[in-house]
Amino acid sequence: MPHLTLDNVTVHYDGQPAPAVERVSIDIGKSESGRGDFVVLVGRSGCGKTSLLNVAAGLVEPARGRATIAGQPITAPGPDRAVVFQNDALFPWLTARENVAFALKLRGVSAEKRARHADELLKLVKLDSAGDKRIWELSGGMRQRVGLARALAA
Repeated sequence: MPHLTLDNVTVHYDGQPAPAVERVSIDIGKSESGRGDFVVLVGRSGCGKTSLLNVAAGLVEPARGRATIAGQPITAPGPDRAVVFQNDALFPWLTARENVAFALKLRGVSAEKRARHADELLKLVKLDSAGDKRIWELSGGMRQRVGLARALAA
C-alpha cells in the first residue's frame, strides 16, 4: 500500500455531542526492509477504530485534519485501498469463487482468468476447497476470509 498519513484527524457525526475521533495522527508506509507495515488498531468498542479506517478508505471525510495517500488528499474510495467490513457484505446468491472474482468481472477480466485468480486467492486465505460453496454454507470466519480474498482481488 502507498504511504498513508492521517494528520490530526477529527471525525464528528451529525447529531452526536462528541467527536468519534479527535486529533488522531498515524503514518503508515514502507519499512526500511522494503516490506509493507502491518498495523493493528486496538481499542474498546466505540473508541473510533472503524471511523479511522473509514477515513483511510475514503468513505468518511474528516471534520478537521488531513488524510493523504502517497501525498494526495483522500477524497473518495480508490482502487489502491480496500475495506473488509465487520459484516461480510458478500453476495449470497454467488459462490465463494464468484464473490472473490466479482471485482475482476467488473474490470472485464475473462471468466477463465477470474476463476483462476479467485482460486489462487481462496488458497491464500486457506479456503481452496470452498470455491464452489454458497456463502450461506460457510461459517462466519470463512465468510470473512472470502471478503479478504475479494478485497485482495480488487
